[in-house]
Amino acid sequence: GMELICNQGIFYEFIALENYTVKKPERISLNEVEKNKQYVMIISNVSGLWAYRINDIVSFISIEPYRIIVNGRMEDIFSPFGEHLLPIQAERAMAKACYQTNTSIVDFCILPGFDHQNGHRYLCYIEFDNSIPGKELFAQGLHNALSIENNNYEEFKRAGIFLLPKIIPVKKGFFKEYNKSNTIQQKNRHLVNDIKLIDTFNSINENH
Repeated sequence: GMELICNQGIFYEFIALENYTVKKPERISLNEVEKNKQYVMIISNVSGLWAYRINDIVSFISIEPYRIIVNGRMEDIFSPFGEHLLPIQAERAMAKACYQTNTSIVDFCILPGFDHQNGHRYLCYIEFDNSIPGKELFAQGLHNALSIENNNYEEFKRAGIFLLPKIIPVKKGFFKEYNKSNTIQQKNRHLVNDIKLIDTFNSINENH
């Protein structure tokens, strides 16, 4: 983690991520933070910054000394159904599913699968490294891992709102092919709330 400099004219405040959308969210100081909880950081300093909100989502891995890790950016929060899933949570869940099924992946992207009659689910486009595991076994592992990583996902899963994720294996080089024509950095986003991409992904996968 990155250690915060606390003796060089910087004053830190934090807003709990779940309170960020409140009109006047409560700010807490360093001595009130908790380990492994998600925060938005606010800094003021002697050079003129005043209550400047950093766009990153951070959490503390240590309190003595204060060390943080960056878990994502505010615009990366994935919440088509109100679950507020972070990329790092999806990445950890995917890693757990890979471990449980003894497989590995090159990359992945999750899109929302809306179904108001039967139940919503995640559409998981995954480029597997070698062999493709049983889809249902992998989906169950990912389903359980997501519910551990994200409390809202767990609640929706328990209520039957979320069904098993749909695992969609894509061909080798799929994400490289897509991203080189759509992003400057050719970096794949793991969570995208855009149902228009479903047809695009399906078309690329069929024709790639």
